[in-house]
Amino acid sequence: MDRTFTLWIVEDDPVIAQKLKESLSQWSYRVVLAQRFDALAAEFRAVAPDLVILDLMLPGENGFVVCEHIRRESDVPILFLSSRTENADRILAMQVGGDDYMTKPVDPLVLAAKVGAMLRRCYHLSAPESRLTYGEASLDVGRFALSGPRATVTLSATELRLLTMLFRGRGEVVTREALMQACWQGDDYIDDNTLAVNMTRIRRKANEVGLSEFITTKRGVGYALTEVDHE
Repeated sequence: MDRTFTLWIVEDDPVIAQKLKESLSQWSYRVVLAQRFDALAAEFRAVAPDLVILDLMLPGENGFVVCEHIRRESDVPILFLSSRTENADRILAMQVGGDDYMTKPVDPLVLAAKVGAMLRRCYHLSAPESRLTYGEASLDVGRFALSGPRATVTLSATELRLLTMLFRGRGEVVTREALMQACWQGDDYIDDNTLAVNMTRIRRKANEVGLSEFITTKRGVGYALTEVDHE
């Protein structure tokens, strides 16, 4: 995408809002958090977002009503977020003008994929390159696959999230805290031990595809990718 898109997150839980902002900011979006829940219509005009991520349960007017207000003056894409899973809520969200609906807890990669798809659809953009490369390694985000000089292996969702962060680091150390944040999934937020287990699994798969010593550990700090001669 050639331009920087502005995302407006209307979420009254400050912890969730900040997690969403940090996750989406990694994809080079400008992310603005709603502040004036008593004057969201005015704030919408001031922010002029390219896409709205709208929580259903808000103080004062709920997300359905806020969506109706926005639709009176804009066709901006709107993605509903809610902990409610009832089909009636999904249907009503679409009826009042929503474009998509996700239930919490939100997977950061799925959210980023939905946001990207909505922006491409609404602004007629071409699909971005879903393949990341570093040295002889290739990460196909869309196919959850890691390839090396010898083979290709399938990754789990957590392994993909971790490797996406490392590939985007381009050899720089990515902290353990940043990696754990990238794997935040509501109640399934991983701890440091789980991170170490997943990194061990990734190293094993990297060895399988001919990427021996592909990941280095900066003790007490984090992890980084390394370009090495393949086996």
